[in-house]
Amino acid sequence: MNAIKTKVERKGLTKSNRIDWTDLHNILCVQLAEYGFHGQLIANLTGLTRAQVYTRIQKVGRKLRDYRDGETHPARIVTKKYGIRTITPTIATQLRKQVITPINF
Repeated sequence: MNAIKTKVERKGLTKSNRIDWTDLHNILCVQLAEYGFHGQLIANLTGLTRAQVYTRIQKVGRKLRDYRDGETHPARIVTKKYGIRTITPTIATQLRKQVITPINF
């Protein structure tokens, strides 16, 4: 009955294991939470774990509403635009300006 330990990737963290709010993974996490997506869907789109998603949302002082699962047409448009693998540098820059400004370091 040995438990198998899995290594969690350190995405979106600084070298001192603090959340890097300038990292695109974290910015997308906050933005997708603002749209009301499920924590699991946000995790799939950003490459973070579900626990990492919930922690980041809590640290920003927002609530995760969990009412969208990404299946409707408008939701698919948003998830296609804001996926970690599909986001354009221009959109990433715009998101950094929108999301980072209200976060108190």
